[in-house]
Amino acid sequence: MLHNAALMSQAAIDAIPENADVADEINVIELAIAPVDALAQLILRMPCKSDAGRAVRSRAQAWMDSRYWTAAEIAA
Repeated sequence: MLHNAALMSQAAIDAIPENADVADEINVIELAIAPVDALAQLILRMPCKSDAGRAVRSRAQAWMDSRYWTAAEIAA
């Protein structure tokens, strides 16, 4: 779920025209990442007791720390 939201966010950011005004670009980026931020924060508030839960939490924390897209984080 988090990964799908991140992919949708990235697609919206990638679709920003190269000639976009800086303010418009910032607005699109903020709107694109907001749902992923909210989901990651929700995940981080949830208790986890399994390895799978810890892996999901790790990916959510990676998103919040701006290191989600590194290869090491995707593999986690």
